[in-house]
Amino acid sequence: MTDQDWMAEARAFVGKQYGRVLAWDKVNAPMIRQWCELMGVAVKTTKEGKSIAPPAMLQVWCMEGPEMNNYPPGSTTENPYEVLKVLEANGFASTVAVNSELTFDRDVVEGEDLYYTTRLDSLSEHKTTALGSGYFVTLIMDYFSIGANQGQDEKVGQLMFRVFKFAPAQVQLEHVRAGVVV
Repeated sequence: MTDQDWMAEARAFVGKQYGRVLAWDKVNAPMIRQWCELMGVAVKTTKEGKSIAPPAMLQVWCMEGPEMNNYPPGSTTENPYEVLKVLEANGFASTVAVNSELTFDRDVVEGEDLYYTTRLDSLSEHKTTALGSGYFVTLIMDYFSIGANQGQDEKVGQLMFRVFKFAPAQVQLEHVRAGVVV
C-alpha cells in the first residue's frame, strides 16, 4: 500500500461517530464518597439529598476497568481507535498522550446511568517533534445521562483526548541509515 493509500484510509475515519459505551454501574454514593475522601473534599448533595459526583469523576463512570475493551452488555462493539491501528501498521507505533480537556454541561448525581460516544475529530498533517515524526490524533467523547431529561438522554459533558502516534527519532535515524523512508 502506498503512503497515499494508507493515509486516505486513515483520513476516512475523521468525523466517524462510534456507538455508545455504557457505564458498568449507576453513579453511586459509595464511589462518590471514596473519591471525595481521596481528594480531601466534602461530598455535596442536591436539595433531595442525592450525592453529586465531582465533575472530575465524569470519565471514571464509563471506564472499562483493568481488562482492555471490557465493556458492559449493550455497548458498541466498534473500535473507536481503528485509526491508531492504521498508523501503527505504517510505522507509527509509539504513542504519547498529549493533552485532554474535560468540559461539563451539568452536575452528575447519584442514580444516573451514563454512556459516552466517540468521534474521531482530527488527524493532523505529518509532524516532526523531538520525540520523532508522526500524527496528532484527536478524539472527542461525549457523555450522556440516559433518560435524564423527561425521558430523553441529556449530554452532561465532553472529553477531548489527543495523542501523538509517532516513529521515534532513533528509529527514524536507523531507517535513514538503512535507506528506508518512514
